[in-house]
Amino acid sequence: LVHLFDALKQVIEESIKIYGIEDDDELFDYLNARLLAIRAHRCFYLGEVYSISQSEQNNQNEENNEEDDGEDKERKEKQNKKKGVFQAISLYDYSTELIGDAMEQLKSCQQTSTSRNSGKEDDDEFNEISLDISELEDLNREVAGAKARAKAVSVLTNMKKDSGSGADKESKESG
Repeated sequence: LVHLFDALKQVIEESIKIYGIEDDDELFDYLNARLLAIRAHRCFYLGEVYSISQSEQNNQNEENNEEDDGEDKERKEKQNKKKGVFQAISLYDYSTELIGDAMEQLKSCQQTSTSRNSGKEDDDEFNEISLDISELEDLNREVAGAKARAKAVSVLTNMKKDSGSGADKESKESG
């Protein structure tokens, strides 16, 4: 999906460069808003990739930890997990920022469309912009959920590691 959004981004960027587009303020603003929306989607799905790969890495590390209990290895794994979660959360934050910017531009385009059409809100352009805004609102909710999920997984992983290492220390002390 990330590559698909890269391709869409490239198409929009090339469309903006077409001679005469910059003279049509409404179209230029709309294309820029769509570009922001595509970048927001791309950041979200890239964050998902980091989040999923982190989950898979956590599962692999749990299997490997059963074989090797080195403290140095544990510390490095914990740092890598934090780094992956941090990257995912950063991408989710940036996606949220892009969504806000895109929605702001789309609402401006919507107001321009309404004023140009004598206050009528039933034209196709207005409806298309409304769908774009609705899509971004849905994406914003999805990003917020993914961010909360990433934070929760991070906290649970840290708690699990802390409780596991405490149990290991107790068994070593008693042994």
